[in-house]
Amino acid sequence: MNLLVVSLDSVRLDFVSRTAAMVDTPRFDAATAGFRFAERCFSVATATRPVHLSAFSGLYPFEHGIEGQRQGRQREKIPLLFRTLAAAGYAVGAYSEAATVFTGMDLGAPLAPLAPEAPGGLEQLLPWIRRPRREPVCLFAHYWEAHTPYGAADGLALGETLDLLRAGRQDVVRQRYIGAVERLLERKVAPLIEACDLERGCVLVFSDHVESWDEMEPFHGETLRNSVLRVPLYLHAPFTGTAPFPCPVQSLVDVYPTLCALLQVTPAGTTSGRDWGAPEPDPLYVAQITPTGAAPAGVDPDLARAPADAAARQWAVFDRHWKYRWTEGSAGVLESTLAGQAEPAAPDDGRVAGLLEKWRALRAASPYAQQPLADAQSIDQGLLDQRLRDLGYL
Repeated sequence: MNLLVVSLDSVRLDFVSRTAAMVDTPRFDAATAGFRFAERCFSVATATRPVHLSAFSGLYPFEHGIEGQRQGRQREKIPLLFRTLAAAGYAVGAYSEAATVFTGMDLGAPLAPLAPEAPGGLEQLLPWIRRPRREPVCLFAHYWEAHTPYGAADGLALGETLDLLRAGRQDVVRQRYIGAVERLLERKVAPLIEACDLERGCVLVFSDHVESWDEMEPFHGETLRNSVLRVPLYLHAPFTGTAPFPCPVQSLVDVYPTLCALLQVTPAGTTSGRDWGAPEPDPLYVAQITPTGAAPAGVDPDLARAPADAAARQWAVFDRHWKYRWTEGSAGVLESTLAGQAEPAAPDDGRVAGLLEKWRALRAASPYAQQPLADAQSIDQGLLDQRLRDLGYL
């Protein structure tokens, strides 16, 4: 069985047609009409690098080591989807419109640059879809079009788009963003899905994180609020129908075990994710992010310590009912998981204490969290920072 995985970097849950009439994507809608749609799916972080490694390993950032956009060292010998499928006999192709954002990372397969113009990108990808049926194919495509700056002339996140937000011109930013989402889904993703034989393959389309346009967080990667953490996700598996996901909430950490189960491939190791086809009634999920910045003093050692060259880590722990989020060294906020109404809360609050107890048990049980990171000499931090700067992150 073939597999197509499509990552829609920065596409918001409320800016796809299944949740918002403002987006006009008839071709994409027709191509995905028979897909399951998840609108209760949470990411594991709010930056591109940690999210993708979590999706393709079934591990949380604290387990695989990439806890923020600037962190380049991941743990060795973690399970990786593309490597698992290659070992099972799959031909694997992986492409990205922003391949440099993954500098220094091992996703389990070589990552090739994908042409940003729709015709050129499709020319690279369609031969994989149309390969002879001698061996199963796994194709990954990572699209950057809906990521900041949404077509702004300077091409930088920290440039024209940010100036518009500071000037109160969210209307201009939203219209540019809508245009970017429509171009992405109609001209790039829909033709790719249309070329697939859906009776012989699975298709997963997901967003890694979403965008925010307020003073607290102009884009993403600074908090774990629902406004940047809840993502759209589409899933097709042959002859399974469009019934809602049986689990009450989903997480991108579940991608690896779920795809392995659908393809009947044995995962390469223990994961923290769950197969959506065999859900738990009330699973616990985790999200975290280490924003770029300087580490504050006085971090609570019981909640772990941030790296010396980074801002304090932020955590969110949640089940179907409650979500508790906090920054290391600071008081936390409790909110209803889906509705998002927030209230200050202390760790000894009964609702919080239960979540934190499960969170600590999860971290203690992980066979990966204490393993060494890759050799520091294998990562050129200056090169990574320059490439992130070129993309407008820094």
